[in-house]
Amino acid sequence: RDGDDTFASIETAVEFFRRCGRKTSSVGFWFGAMHLVAFVIGATVVMYPLAVASLVPPAVTLALMGLITLVYFAVADYLYIARLAGYLAIVEWDRSPVQEPEAVVPTLIEPPMSASPPGSGEATGLEDEPLFSSRPRSLADEDCDEPIMPGFSPGEPLPGR
Repeated sequence: RDGDDTFASIETAVEFFRRCGRKTSSVGFWFGAMHLVAFVIGATVVMYPLAVASLVPPAVTLALMGLITLVYFAVADYLYIARLAGYLAIVEWDRSPVQEPEAVVPTLIEPPMSASPPGSGEATGLEDEPLFSSRPRSLADEDCDEPIMPGFSPGEPLPGR
């Protein structure tokens, strides 16, 4: 890319790995782990046609094993290309200039003004929300000692148990 000779390219690659070794190793590790999983699955599935080898002609068994092997090769090639794309993303991230963050001016959000003063006794705020009110609106304003479920009081087992 830069037009360097062999030794300058190796030196550039070593310097890049010193700067971004953790990211590069992480990409290699995770794609290697995915490749290992694909290999184990492929090696397991390729043995299934052998279980039916006595029931079907040998050409069908070999064709199934060949098809499964080709699917594994396609998955392995996809993972290889994706790993190279991950390395390329790291290179592009490393080459991009560092941008200074813009200054953010904090804005204050004032709560809405309520129609009644806080000590007036009127219910405002969360009581109006159906999620936060456990009783109907008519009972929410007064103190009620009656249980919400008629015929049930705390400490007694539920009916039918």
